[in-house]
Amino acid sequence: MGYVFAIPLLPALAFVLLVPMSRAVRNRARWISLAGILGALALSIAAFAAVWPGGHELAEEPLWHQSFTLGTIGGIPLDMGFQLDPIAAAMLIVITVVGACVQIYSLGYMHREERVGWYFAVLSLFTAAMLTLVLADNFLLLYLAWEVMGLCSYLLIGFWHEREAPRKASMKAFMTTRVGDVGFAIGLFAMWNIAGSFSFSQVLHEHAWTAPAATLVSLLLLFGAMGKSAQVPLHVWLPDAMAGPTPASALIHAATMVAAGVYLVARAMPIFEASPTAIGLTLAVGATTALLGGLMAAVQHDIKKVLAYSTISQLGYMFVALGAGSMVAGMYHLVTHAFFKSLLFLGAGVIIHAYHTQDMREMGGLRRYLPWTTATFTVGSLALAGIFPFSGFWSKDEILTVLLHEHHYFALVVSLLAAFVTAFYVARLWFRVFAGPHQADELHEGHREMIGPMVLLAGITAVIGFAGPALGDFFGHKIPWPDPLTAGVSSAVALSGLTLGWWAYGRPNLVLNTRSLKQRANYAYDIIAQKFYFDVTYEFFLIRPFMRLAAWAADFDLKRVDGVVNGVASGWRALADASWTFDRRVIDGAVNGAAALANDLGARVRRIQTGKIQTYQRLAVFSLVLLMLWIVVKG
Repeated sequence: MGYVFAIPLLPALAFVLLVPMSRAVRNRARWISLAGILGALALSIAAFAAVWPGGHELAEEPLWHQSFTLGTIGGIPLDMGFQLDPIAAAMLIVITVVGACVQIYSLGYMHREERVGWYFAVLSLFTAAMLTLVLADNFLLLYLAWEVMGLCSYLLIGFWHEREAPRKASMKAFMTTRVGDVGFAIGLFAMWNIAGSFSFSQVLHEHAWTAPAATLVSLLLLFGAMGKSAQVPLHVWLPDAMAGPTPASALIHAATMVAAGVYLVARAMPIFEASPTAIGLTLAVGATTALLGGLMAAVQHDIKKVLAYSTISQLGYMFVALGAGSMVAGMYHLVTHAFFKSLLFLGAGVIIHAYHTQDMREMGGLRRYLPWTTATFTVGSLALAGIFPFSGFWSKDEILTVLLHEHHYFALVVSLLAAFVTAFYVARLWFRVFAGPHQADELHEGHREMIGPMVLLAGITAVIGFAGPALGDFFGHKIPWPDPLTAGVSSAVALSGLTLGWWAYGRPNLVLNTRSLKQRANYAYDIIAQKFYFDVTYEFFLIRPFMRLAAWAADFDLKRVDGVVNGVASGWRALADASWTFDRRVIDGAVNGAAALANDLGARVRRIQTGKIQTYQRLAVFSLVLLMLWIVVKG
């Protein structure tokens, strides 16, 4: 099964081929990136078929594993390689299917961009990094791929770097996720010191974790996962990341990269299970994020930010499942969410193309003009709301069932409340965009390259929920058919949210003016609209003090450090100038003066060298006379 190595290698090769090209050639060579992801998709399907039907044995021992030794640390070999097991196989399908749909969609969405070739190149690099992450057989290689994904996120958010908003958003995303990445890196150091390895097999199955050691490592890993998966309070970067191209948001910030934190915790579940503190904190973080993310989505007017906060909320659901001890429920919701949320983002891209705005208050009546987008977006919306028979219903119900079975009643209530809010903002979005009077002329459907991937994702969203029990068996754990009571309660909650959304935004002849509702909500609405003051708090207590500290440090550097350095340099230069003056005027003056004197004397003496013997005789006689006079005078 050596072809598994080619799965991440093909997109990586596409990046390597595209980057050295000139802009014009790279723009025409977009097919290289598309060929890379389609090739990876074909190999991923083959890998998935090889692992099927999976089972508990393959969950404990991978079907295929290949590694090599990089070196040794303290005499301990450092191995690195790939492995293929049910979790990796499922993630390969999610990444390559969504990645292929996004790249095909981008052919229509990004065709007028001057740097579209660079966009496709970075998409290829990201895909290669994400595929490497899920195939890695150890935490160190996972971390390396994790960092490359962060770089790609920075590049894609700031794709339109000539604009201020994307530029600032890219820096905010990079710095915020970096906070979590530092925790992840420290966790790796602790893991090596405790377990003496990064390998999944040794760390997760062979090493016996004590509660204190497991708590230390798992909390650090959780901190890294919170940054990458936008969990409260490290969620603030994801809504601003919507400043990047919409297809990139669908791939990186909805379906794959933000799910990396969930995948990390799912992989490290044996360590988390050894620490009641870490598993409990995971549940608390997930429940908080699910509710707060949903509430913030309910007051946004930017269609992409509604979906961004929705992503934060759904990622919280996944952490709730992991915190309840069910890796399978978390991964199940990860898979279903990847398809319906990428579908919603791609649909939002078509809507933005049609209206040339992201503000839902300027939209309306799109169902008359965009039938394909309306149909596919509706499928995604119902799945997000958790309406039977769409995929979100099945995976959400499994999470609620796990909470009920494990007696996490408070988390269950919070999750149901979050489900109600989710259905409400889904209805709010749909009725604002697709119902009511249209507010623009010459609206048109998206290109075929854009509609085709949306139809495929909508089809997957409609049917994949029925595969839940089979997927559970594939992962080696049981996913039962929904319990009628739990399913009935969750469906009633979802329908209640949809009904409230219809009452507020969808009633016939209703003028979409919610000012009275906002006034009734008063302070509660203001708190939610201000995003629970997370950004303001960070601005006031972290960013501004940091900027003041940086300004003070710069001033100290310029006036003190640079003053001392420049003063020493000025003194040294003055000393050098004085030394040069002394050398030039005294030493060189004496040397040059002696040389000039010798030259002058030589010139004068040279005059008597006439070559005539009579002259020499006269000089000899004159010298003799002077000598005799000297003798006579001196006695």
